[in-house]
Amino acid sequence: MENVQRASVCDVALPTEGVARPAWQKLALMSLAAACLFLLASSVRHFLMRSGAMDLGFFDQAVYLISSGRAPVTSMHGFHVLGDHASLILYAVALLYKVWADPHVLLGLQAIVLAAGAWPVFRLSRNAGIAEKPAMAIAGAYLMYPLILTANIFDFHPEVIAVPALLMAMLAAREDRRIAFCLWVAMALACKEIISVTVAGMGFYLLVIERRRFAGLVALVGGLAWFVIASKIIIPHFGAGRNPSGLQFYAYLGSSISEVLLNSLKHPQLVLSHLIAFPALKYALVLVVPIIWALHPKTIWPLLAAVPAISLNLLSSFEGQQSPFSHYSLPIVPFVFVSIVAAVAANKSWFTNARAIIGWAVMMLVVGGGARLAKMQRSQAFDWESLRHTKTAIAMIDDDAAVLTTFEIVPQLSERPVIDYFNSPVPHRPLDQYDYVLVNLRHASLDDKEFEDSNVLIQRIAASSNFETQYAASDVYLYKHVSPTIPPAVAENH
Repeated sequence: MENVQRASVCDVALPTEGVARPAWQKLALMSLAAACLFLLASSVRHFLMRSGAMDLGFFDQAVYLISSGRAPVTSMHGFHVLGDHASLILYAVALLYKVWADPHVLLGLQAIVLAAGAWPVFRLSRNAGIAEKPAMAIAGAYLMYPLILTANIFDFHPEVIAVPALLMAMLAAREDRRIAFCLWVAMALACKEIISVTVAGMGFYLLVIERRRFAGLVALVGGLAWFVIASKIIIPHFGAGRNPSGLQFYAYLGSSISEVLLNSLKHPQLVLSHLIAFPALKYALVLVVPIIWALHPKTIWPLLAAVPAISLNLLSSFEGQQSPFSHYSLPIVPFVFVSIVAAVAANKSWFTNARAIIGWAVMMLVVGGGARLAKMQRSQAFDWESLRHTKTAIAMIDDDAAVLTTFEIVPQLSERPVIDYFNSPVPHRPLDQYDYVLVNLRHASLDDKEFEDSNVLIQRIAASSNFETQYAASDVYLYKHVSPTIPPAVAENH
């Protein structure tokens, strides 16, 4: 254990007062280029209307409402955004909307913070005694890591901010900068209540493996305390008694957090049945293959911090948590790279030179990119005629008007008090409470029954004297309510 600790903590590390200017320049250019590419990719996806109500539209509406001084009660959920997840960080993000209220602000912020994670990865590598070129390669591998790339293009999620925050917290712990450590931990906790279990895991690792008493206790106690505060006080208060979102994915273990924990211990066969199921095994493979070159029993200890997040994903009945194309695995990423740094520093990895590290990362990038392209519906993404007609119809909708539309169109119109989408989990309002109804039947994310139901609804609207057709072309239909609508205050409090 002592040898493992020495390899990861590196008591004989290089001086930590800074890096040479050329390294700063290279790292800054690499991160800037990555941020630009990240933003370009997510912006193109948004332009092609492949982003969705959940979660870009949801967070765009919430942040817009906060920035405009209104209660962030999202119309798609019908309750306060803090009743969904205790994402206090959204109030800080809302300051950016004071300058420019647009979904691209969220996409840009996401691109920047994910790219910024390369800096602590590089510093951790250099502090561990790794030469500049391999350290730069590890930072580059971070920027090409599949979970980073897929999270970047999957709409927006506030937990992306936790990735560099957790990395910076590990760096601060290694450099014994206590105030900085506490601030980075606080930032990570503010992203989402479930990040607290990862923070607690980090605390356990720092306390038990690295023997860093202050940092370990702060993270362990702070993470557990915030989880209780967020899940038992903040979320129920703002969500009118709701449990944290996502708890329903563990319904086979219980209906409350305490029941889930208790039944996990009392009925281990239920847990085991999920762990050996094919989706869980496939998920484990997705996590392991990109980093298999740096997995070694003597340097794998940093992954202890990621055990809570990995367990939550493996035990969930929601397949999205085990998908490489979602954001649920982001809390794992910082500790994957702390583990990689430890392996390279201790010469326990397959690769220790820069070319080999980058070569493997590029190969994983190509494989992951191919898998992503294979899932893309090209017929929809490049239907320029339908895209043009949809954007024309969108331009005809008044600001702040109440809108009912389809899942993909929501993020194009979400900066308003009321916007809902067809066949959402929350039933939409009566039709007379909407100023506009916009639908693209060609590209809507609807199954056969939902498509049929939506067609029936559209026929009702078209036949109603309360609506008139504003636009109709290539399966794009925009209807405007011509009767008096309910007062805005009533709509906002719906």
